Amino acid sequence: MLAEPGYTQFDLHFEIFGFPVRVHPWFWAMGLILGALSAEGAGEDMNIGLIVLIWMSAVFMSIVLHELGHAVLMRRAGMSPHIVLYAMGGLAVPGDSSYGSSYSSSSFGRQQGRSSKFNWEKIFISAAGPGIQLLFALALAAIVWAAHGNLVYVRPFYVVVVDIANPYLLEMLGALMFINTLWPLLNLLPVFPLDGGQIAREFFVGADPWNGLRNSLWLSLGVACALAIFALTRENGMFQMFLFASLAFNNYQMLQAVNGGGGGRPW
Repeated sequence: MLAEPGYTQFDLHFEIFGFPVRVHPWFWAMGLILGALSAEGAGEDMNIGLIVLIWMSAVFMSIVLHELGHAVLMRRAGMSPHIVLYAMGGLAVPGDSSYGSSYSSSSFGRQQGRSSKFNWEKIFISAAGPGIQLLFALALAAIVWAAHGNLVYVRPFYVVVVDIANPYLLEMLGALMFINTLWPLLNLLPVFPLDGGQIAREFFVGADPWNGLRNSLWLSLGVACALAIFALTRENGMFQMFLFASLAFNNYQMLQAVNGGGGGRPW
């Protein structure tokens, strides 16, 4: 479901801090949709096209930041990662498996044969993406507070209240606060293949190498189903419902694969 997309002639390629970055064209479509939805609440005197561009830029910067968090620790672990931005968000790909918002069948198969020790390296790599986003949001909040401003959460967005005359700068600050707080917190939920799901899997497998993988998938499936049902009760919750329903189905398929293969550690 959340695998690295194929290459196209329309991909954008560049490097940041020595990490190759590839932007799939569907990434811009995702940013455009989010920007258009965000522009619906803009003031009548504001340029809708500029609001959309601001949100697309905020999404781009935030996801690159997230994947850089993964990639930096991967490099320290001896990997040579590259970053991919696509319709489902971003991936930091070390070559044989993927971290961030991705699932790797190769790493999936390795979990059952590990010793009972926790894989702290992978736990820290998984946590680095949302962690760096939350630190960035905290730094932004500190700047706003230092300017004697305030942050007001008006569901589902942050409204930055600070003495700045430019409304577009305020829009950018609000977009960055929203994306770098709510998105990483969502990503830390114990739902595979989100970062929180990968972290939970490592703890489960470390504590119980025989049944940990299966138990982590049961937890992931249960949380995803509960969130999909909860989203149905919320106004404008259809996107979240489809997201968590698809994640639940993905986890169900992985659980079936584990059960079909015996589930425990191979001897």
